[in-house]
Amino acid sequence: MDKNLTNHTMEIIISVMKKSLRMARFPYELLNTNLAEYTSYPKRKLTVAELARKNMMI
Repeated sequence: MDKNLTNHTMEIIISVMKKSLRMARFPYELLNTNLAEYTSYPKRKLTVAELARKNMMI
């Protein structure tokens, strides 16, 4: 989280992780359960520039 990644980048990283865990469960049967079912997106603080952009859209 301290690398200042954008929300989109975090979504990509998490979706790749979920897909890899899903595939480890089936078809490869390396895991008994899919641990990705219990993950969620981390909350992150917006930068000043992101807040300004968000307020301009409203």
